[in-house]
Amino acid sequence: MWRSVLLHEFPGRSIREFQSIGGAATAASQALTLEPDASSRRFVLPLLAGQLFEFVPAVPLRQIVGVSMRVRLTGSVAGFVSTALFRLSAGVELDLLIRRPVFGPSKPTDAAVRVGGAGAAFASSVPALGRPVDVRLDWHTSGQARLWADGRLVGYHNALAPGSVLEIDRVAFGLPGPQPEEFDRLARRFTVRRVFVRALARPDTMAAVVRALPKSEPTVDDLLIKCRFIARDNVLATVDRLRAFMALAHQTLTQPWSAPDGPASGPFQPAAVEAHALATAAGAAFSDFLRRPDSADAASFLDPFEAFLRILHDTLPAQFASLAADLRDRPVVPDECRLVMEKALDPLRGEFAPLIDLLTAASDRVRAIAEGA
Repeated sequence: MWRSVLLHEFPGRSIREFQSIGGAATAASQALTLEPDASSRRFVLPLLAGQLFEFVPAVPLRQIVGVSMRVRLTGSVAGFVSTALFRLSAGVELDLLIRRPVFGPSKPTDAAVRVGGAGAAFASSVPALGRPVDVRLDWHTSGQARLWADGRLVGYHNALAPGSVLEIDRVAFGLPGPQPEEFDRLARRFTVRRVFVRALARPDTMAAVVRALPKSEPTVDDLLIKCRFIARDNVLATVDRLRAFMALAHQTLTQPWSAPDGPASGPFQPAAVEAHALATAAGAAFSDFLRRPDSADAASFLDPFEAFLRILHDTLPAQFASLAADLRDRPVVPDECRLVMEKALDPLRGEFAPLIDLLTAASDRVRAIAEGA
């Protein structure tokens, strides 16, 4: 489940008026001054060289496999004698960098993304910042990075730090370093109207499955407790294996792309577009099934799920067969835990029967496709 880390829309004069997880803005951030926004009843944050707003969570967010960052930004032309760089960061490993060009209010703006030691540049991808522009970055551990401007995809990379797991120990935005002295006497370079950062944690992705495992009494030597931990770790290992395969599928079915430089057809092959639509339909159907398993239609999940799998198989047949074999040979519940977990599930067997039947049918379809059926 995606979790909001920080939302600041500058509703009043105090810069402390933001929504967030537990934590606080630094003293230097709290000293920043807001101004009334002439176009609304809210306020804006003007930023000069060297000025940063920084929020520090009380507890860092670890095992992060997805981040979405948004900022509504304006860049002033007055006083420009060089480029100016704006940075929005989630932790020390993820940066969205926006570089305002020299003069020229109509010139598009360069953007870049950095994840750990990897980076991707999207030249002239963001519209001119003479007016407020909504810039958004979505990154996922599959390696996909999407850059949006005013709701339009303007940049995409299909292999940016795939497999990375991040830590968010801060959210920061502003102009990262001091410029020459004369810059401080010139007009502001950037004005911020809204910032929103949210994150996806690795354990959250299978939380519903883990919660479905049978509960036990909290005794230290209880085998069921140990088996729950084993099953949870196996679930996460399986998800990581699936992500590695999907990262390769994304790299095969897409290409790095930016609005001014990439082909007009965009970054996605037709098979990628179809696979996304099928995965979305299957995901929605599975959610419906979890909410009302007694009345849900299994075919509404299984049919798009199978069609999605066939696209993946046709794209990467050898790797798909290897993945299916890995899933077959790495059961979530190992043999030494099967009896104790089945015993614990007996009272709930009727409740979980529809879900077990659905997952069994899905597993059968995976196996059939891998075997060429």
